[in-house]
Amino acid sequence: MRRLLLALVVGLVAGSGWAGLAQETPLTPIANLRGRTNASGYLLVALSPAPAPTGAQYWVGAADGDLTGEHNLGVLATGLVLNTTGTPSAYAGSSTCTATEFIRGLSASGVATCATDSGGAPTDAGYWVDTANATLSAERNLGGLTTALVLNTVTAGVGVPSAYTGVTCTNQFLRVLSAVGAGTCADVTLTTDTAGNYAASVAGTANRIAVSGAVGEGQAAVVDISTAYVGQATLTTLGTITTGTWTGTAIAFANGGTGLTTAADDTALLSTGTAWAAVAVTNCVDTGGNHLNYTAATNAFSCGTSGSGVQTLLTASSGSTTTATAENVATVAISGLTAKDTLLIYYTMKTLVQPTANPQFYNSTDSVVLAKSQSGNGLVVANLHFQGSALIRQAQTGNTEVVGSTVDGYSTFIGGHNENATVTTVWTGAWTLAFRHGGVTAGGTFTWSWAVYKVAGQ
Repeated sequence: MRRLLLALVVGLVAGSGWAGLAQETPLTPIANLRGRTNASGYLLVALSPAPAPTGAQYWVGAADGDLTGEHNLGVLATGLVLNTTGTPSAYAGSSTCTATEFIRGLSASGVATCATDSGGAPTDAGYWVDTANATLSAERNLGGLTTALVLNTVTAGVGVPSAYTGVTCTNQFLRVLSAVGAGTCADVTLTTDTAGNYAASVAGTANRIAVSGAVGEGQAAVVDISTAYVGQATLTTLGTITTGTWTGTAIAFANGGTGLTTAADDTALLSTGTAWAAVAVTNCVDTGGNHLNYTAATNAFSCGTSGSGVQTLLTASSGSTTTATAENVATVAISGLTAKDTLLIYYTMKTLVQPTANPQFYNSTDSVVLAKSQSGNGLVVANLHFQGSALIRQAQTGNTEVVGSTVDGYSTFIGGHNENATVTTVWTGAWTLAFRHGGVTAGGTFTWSWAVYKVAGQ
């Protein structure tokens, strides 16, 4: 491109008739010629860049090395630019006015003029506000009123709000409500009922219905049940009775009642199918198989037994011991016996290695022996198996006299023993029967079992 332009310049020069050029010579680049003409009027164009004139100032968006007098806007903050005689700078904004001032004017150079509101709210104006505001000197605070209609009262051209208190009519009705909230109350005007649709007066019945107050037509009469009302012969329908005390006659069986007004102690309510009856319940002591019987044919209770000689198991247990001193190895509580009941005991005994002394059946309540085992004259011989039975019952001479007998033995021996004892606790009372021994010889072990039955005698 440069050669083409140079050739163009050379051609222009040659064509113009310039003289004195003996031969073509290379042209060097001409700098700093921007739109200039030569002496013959030809336009000369610079073929290479040249620095900007040093006396020029430029506003640029970003730095450019060719512009020696540039003002770079790219280094300023985003905002208004203040031009100071050709030099740009970031506009710092107007001076800050105080809380009681406002900007009244802004000059061409960005200088603000502050001014104050010296007068506040106009003193001759009234403001209705929802909450109190100290800056409003003539405010009417609606927030200070209750939630209700607001009454505007105008005095000398000034409107003042207040809570509307409403209108109340006593024993009348509201006929008119004016624009200022004033009410006009009026009575109801009644006319005579010529058609006979309403009673002209209200009258009660002596000792039944009481009427008080005004009783004429259009008057408010009070009708109530007389306090002297004693009731009536029949009442077909009755709702729920919430409170009260029944003092009338007994309600019949057919009407859901018992038909009874009294009942003796220890009686049961039994139905015969047509009536309820209070039947005495017999007190049956739980001894000798006693129990309560009921006879449907006569609707009566009675005591009965399961029959003479019935046997009831009271306890059954077994165990072993090595205790060298006297010991109760098992016990059973006895109560409710009759004078003819019998205690029947089945038992087994065996002592290993060494003998055990004095096996017996014992009233531990009174510390009295009731029956003794024969078992080798009061000694359970070692390594022999004994079994036997004992009978204990009251002597018929008195309820503190008890007789007991035992029959026991082993393979080659059998024997028996009778015992007569006097106790403190009566036979029919509550006491404790124990299976007892007199002590196990050192090195021995006493093993045992028993079962105690009550045999009913009546």
